[in-house]
Amino acid sequence: MRLLLILTSLLALIWSGYWIVFSVKLKSEVSDFLESYNSEERLIDYSNISIKGFPNRFDITVNELNIKNEDSKINWFLPYFQILSLSYKPNHLILVFPNTQILQNGKNKIIFNSNEMLASLSFMDYKFSELDQFILSIENSEIKASERIILNTTALNFAIKQSKTLEGDYHLGFRGNNIKLNTTETNSEYKLLENNLNLVLHAEITLEELYSFSNKKMPKIKTLNIKTLDLKSSNFNVTGTGKAFFNNNILEDGILNIKIENWRSFFNTPLQNNGKFKLGLELIETITGNDEILDLNLKIEDGNVYLGPVFIGSLENMLKQ
Repeated sequence: MRLLLILTSLLALIWSGYWIVFSVKLKSEVSDFLESYNSEERLIDYSNISIKGFPNRFDITVNELNIKNEDSKINWFLPYFQILSLSYKPNHLILVFPNTQILQNGKNKIIFNSNEMLASLSFMDYKFSELDQFILSIENSEIKASERIILNTTALNFAIKQSKTLEGDYHLGFRGNNIKLNTTETNSEYKLLENNLNLVLHAEITLEELYSFSNKKMPKIKTLNIKTLDLKSSNFNVTGTGKAFFNNNILEDGILNIKIENWRSFFNTPLQNNGKFKLGLELIETITGNDEILDLNLKIEDGNVYLGPVFIGSLENMLKQ
């Protein structure tokens, strides 16, 4: 019995020493990692870093995290940001975001509120050299700008997982439940694009190289293959497939084949303010007559956007509007 107590105490002492030494090392590595991301284009600042979780976890908290992009002049502020991991499985991380996050560009401020926002990252090894999968879950969220709610939803889920057969390929999935979008400028004229939008997306994405946690550059997308697109509401239903090609993360060419049930309700949005878009719809209405099911393709070719055979405009100009 005495020998067992001695062995137990010795193991506890060794484990305590391991946790303390590794926590100090981990805190230093997190600080160095954040500092290494600072550059002329990006600045990361924070007040302090703390580590808790003895004996089985390493719970890292970065307080008052502020990420500034010098190119876009956008500041992303988080009151805190947590990275949680089990001491015996450090290549699986849980990221905890605060309930309120702020994005600011000069005097323009966007506030993102949520009841819960968690992410899970799994890497192929303990060196974080290859991302295996990433899962993001957001519950009861809203986006506010100028004291006006512009979007809210009950649940958002996003997942990406590395393909086991093709190098550089990832499976991608997205689901949004009860999405509400405010399309007006003031709360006194509150109008929703649709009361209950539910979106499901399944796709395959090909990167120029496998994403690495240590790689500080944004991964470059080569192709995006949309396997399933399903957008539902009480008034319409949209399904589709498509493929897009990128060059240096800039969309160059692509096509989206979509089928819209009750298409007039779907297009009854502020998009009709675009004169060419409205002309295209009038042409389509002439062709389809009273048919409420519409099959068409949205094509991007050499930077130009086409709705069916109708030229809508350049993608660059449309994104600026």
